[in-house]
Amino acid sequence: MDESGIHHPSPNSNGNGMYGALSLTGLDEFSSQEKAQRIAAVANDITASIIYVAKHAEAGNLTSEQLKPIHNLIDMVNVVGREHNRRLERELAEQDRQVEEMRKKLEEQNRQIGERRHVCRAIRKMDVVIGELKASVEMLETEIKKMQDDRGTLAMLRERIDLEVQ
Repeated sequence: MDESGIHHPSPNSNGNGMYGALSLTGLDEFSSQEKAQRIAAVANDITASIIYVAKHAEAGNLTSEQLKPIHNLIDMVNVVGREHNRRLERELAEQDRQVEEMRKKLEEQNRQIGERRHVCRAIRKMDVVIGELKASVEMLETEIKKMQDDRGTLAMLRERIDLEVQ
């Protein structure tokens, strides 16, 4: 810390013997855990640097011209953030559209299922009616056969009567 109360970070604050972005050299060769650690170290360096510059700006040690690169960085981060937000909003709108489409499909499927259930109930009722009709037909066929047998018997009796009368 200097006389103005500003803490001066060591040039090796990420603990890996390199300055911020240089610690990302060869990143594709590191393990997932090491990548995460190095990215976190760079983020910490950026955060500490911005805080450090802000304290110097507050203390009046930096001019607007000297702060311009930081303001440009902040503006660029804001632009990227807005673009990211717009992309996320487009993705959400697309997801909302897909959800609405799936909801409509689900409603249609539920409607079709309801119709099928109605048809199944009607078929079950028709099966009952058909069963009752079959039973009635069998009973009528039995009655017809009995009547035919009775008619045959009646014809035989008439023939006997006719024979006896002659």
